[in-house]
Amino acid sequence: MKADFIPGLSPIKKCDIHRDVRLDALTGLRSCGSGATSNGPTIGKVYEFWPSDIQKIFSRAGIPRRSPPPYGPDCDLSERVIGGIAPKISSPRRGVVYNLRSFGDRKDKIPFAAVSDADSGDLYWFLNEKFIGRGVKGESVLWSPRQGDFIVRVIDEDGRHDSRPLKVVLVE
Repeated sequence: MKADFIPGLSPIKKCDIHRDVRLDALTGLRSCGSGATSNGPTIGKVYEFWPSDIQKIFSRAGIPRRSPPPYGPDCDLSERVIGGIAPKISSPRRGVVYNLRSFGDRKDKIPFAAVSDADSGDLYWFLNEKFIGRGVKGESVLWSPRQGDFIVRVIDEDGRHDSRPLKVVLVE
């Protein structure tokens, strides 16, 4: 197959799915930086970083995908090579006003959900800077709403984050 390429004009997009990961040659765990670790040299391997929603589809279809290994125990957050994609909130929906019924047993719940990168672990949810809960990647955290204007924020274990406004009104 032949294709024309015009330098400076033809669009080029970097693949976000396939990424080179540095591994500790002895343990097989991710190294903190790009060079040698305290245990010795590193090796590079390419892993697929599918977003959590696509990973869930592969899993349901019985198509295994190899996830990148976790960081070694000697890596703290400040030493990690942070890249990848920040979580993206999928619920609550942007621009939607949520209605809270003033009658009945008030069992309304709003799911907090986000699509996260393949190397994300648990997601931490905050509402106006107050911790709401921790969710496993690909799962929702349910919140019992109250009336008001809020900022919903999600942060993954690497400090990548997303936020959006949330409005809940009381209806009769």
